[in-house]
Amino acid sequence: ENFGRSIDPYRNTFDYNLSFKHILFEENSHLGMIAPGVIIYSINKLINKKNNIFNYLIIILFIILCYIKSSTTLLVGTAVSLLVITLFNFRSMPKKTIFTFASIFILINVVMFNSIECKTRFIPSYSGEDLLNNKITNFTKEKLFKDTEKTGKQATGSLSSGVFFRSFLITQKSLVDKPFGWGLNRYSEGFDRYNEANPPKIDLYNYLNRLDGMNNFNKIIVEFGYLSLAIFLFIMLYIKNTKIDLEEKYFFIPLIVTQMIRGAGYFNGGFSLIVLLMIFSYINSRKK
Repeated sequence: ENFGRSIDPYRNTFDYNLSFKHILFEENSHLGMIAPGVIIYSINKLINKKNNIFNYLIIILFIILCYIKSSTTLLVGTAVSLLVITLFNFRSMPKKTIFTFASIFILINVVMFNSIECKTRFIPSYSGEDLLNNKITNFTKEKLFKDTEKTGKQATGSLSSGVFFRSFLITQKSLVDKPFGWGLNRYSEGFDRYNEANPPKIDLYNYLNRLDGMNNFNKIIVEFGYLSLAIFLFIMLYIKNTKIDLEEKYFFIPLIVTQMIRGAGYFNGGFSLIVLLMIFSYINSRKK
């Protein structure tokens, strides 16, 4: 599986399904990259603002769409975004918003840790290839799957988890080889360097997410090295800034956080545009 598509790693072909679920988005994670911002912003509108029937209808329809196209990306992105927003803006948020966000956060975690499909995303090994180390792999198996004999192959992770954890190893190696990064949109060079030194057992690892690094966190670090700390520092300053409107944060922060977890480059999910808008907003807040 590859976040929404069924894939046979030995045939290099995709199985397509013409159902309603698959017509809307080719991959569930594509919706999951942008949906958390809309969801969190809409929930805030529902509980703190007066809404007409049309607004309620649009929000309900979007939530139904997210349910149909639900993915680990959507669930994790929404949960982490809720946690980040609440932790750094706790004092300025209305109590009912905090309570609602906390309830949704708990609900998402219950859903994730009762879903085999979601749990396999957190296991580093796939098809016999330990992508981190035995200690971490065994820890995740023991905690997520209490009885691995009954869960069988599910306890070995998924192709998506394999690509995800391998991208972190590429990032770690790149910081050593290129402390100041490979350069803008040159993630593929760090990717190829790592694969040459550490040939994967599965051929798909030689090209899956070769350009985008699976997420923007890895892509930024590989391409800018330790200079990327400036980007992460700015995002932190933006999140903590009390002069920036909360409603703006409810929309912008989830888009950034989610694409740091599961992204498709700087432009496909509007990542660069959101960062640019955040910079302008932060500068204006400093003038107030």
